[in-house]
Amino acid sequence: MKSFIRILIPGCLALLQFSCSKEQNQNISLHKKWKLIATFNGYLMGGDFQWHDVPESYTHTLEFTASGKYDKRMAGPGIISNCTGTYQSFPGGRVDIVSGCQTVTETVKVSELSAETLILDHQVTEGVTRDKYVAISIP
Repeated sequence: MKSFIRILIPGCLALLQFSCSKEQNQNISLHKKWKLIATFNGYLMGGDFQWHDVPESYTHTLEFTASGKYDKRMAGPGIISNCTGTYQSFPGGRVDIVSGCQTVTETVKVSELSAETLILDHQVTEGVTRDKYVAISIP
């Protein structure tokens, strides 16, 4: 009987831990509306390799839906733009975006994703630039 209890208790604890982890991971998804809050220019703009806050008047939102739809909305001084299209995710974090605002497919890499934060990497001639987003809605 003691052997049975020694096996049962760790088994129950492992199951409980797995259940909690699974519940926490359910909110980690690209399928949300995201707001740009900071950029990391790497070698661009003099190569200072620091995060820079994006002024409210120059920010934009991205939305990725579970059905594969993409929506980017930008508003700033003299700029109002809505780009809609589709996206496809691939293993390793690659995301291909096709929208009416680009003549070619835009490829980005999801380098970080949590329930509250998304960081997208853009490959450019000088290296990689990064955009940091915060979740503003959860479907």
